[in-house]
Amino acid sequence: MKRALSVLGIILGVLVILFLAGCEEAGAGGGGGGEETQGFVPHGGTYALKVETGDAGWKTAWYYDIENHVSADQTYHYAVWVYQETGSDQQFTLTLKSSDGSTEHYNSVFYQQTVPSGEWTLLEADFTLDSATLGNPTDLYLESATNPITFYFDDFVITQNDTEVVTWDFEDGTEQGWQGNNATVTVVTAE
Repeated sequence: MKRALSVLGIILGVLVILFLAGCEEAGAGGGGGGEETQGFVPHGGTYALKVETGDAGWKTAWYYDIENHVSADQTYHYAVWVYQETGSDQQFTLTLKSSDGSTEHYNSVFYQQTVPSGEWTLLEADFTLDSATLGNPTDLYLESATNPITFYFDDFVITQNDTEVVTWDFEDGTEQGWQGNNATVTVVTAE
């Protein structure tokens, strides 16, 4: 009887190990990363930018020196495709930072637009920066209202009068000038 129980215990142990190994391979086990990107496909082309934020403070993807592409007192159309897989809707804001020489201003190009979970969503707006009150553009930020979060963006285009001013599509495999502000940014492909 002891021997039968011993053999049964070994069999159960092996079954538990096989079950847990199968869960981890399927992405359902604990401890492994990558669950958010299973089945992920960039919006257009082969690459997108992945942004991973922490859990406190201001976390964002940041593009320095946007003044190399846009100017004050001009109207531009900003359009970016955003994707997230949190299981619920998330709000995203695009901020154009400007300076009048003594004060920095944070101007919402669009504010808390909704991105459903698991869907590439186009967020867009027209925006004109008034130099008399807000100075000149310096930086551009794309951020979620929720932290921590992992999100992706792709095919970000700024146009003026239907003419492309700048596009970030990450197809060269680089961040194309985007950095993390208390966040990690990484170019990713379909996983």
